[in-house]
Amino acid sequence: MEANPYTINWFEIPVTDFARAKALYEAVLATTIQTVSMG
Repeated sequence: MEANPYTINWFEIPVTDFARAKALYEAVLATTIQTVSMG
């Protein structure tokens, strides 16, 4: 697999409706966002 130098590996979305924001960013970026529970 070839590495992509422009891959985003971490960002936070400070919103009250995370599911809605996640769906928006997935649509705008044409990708799937992986969520990780921190705690």
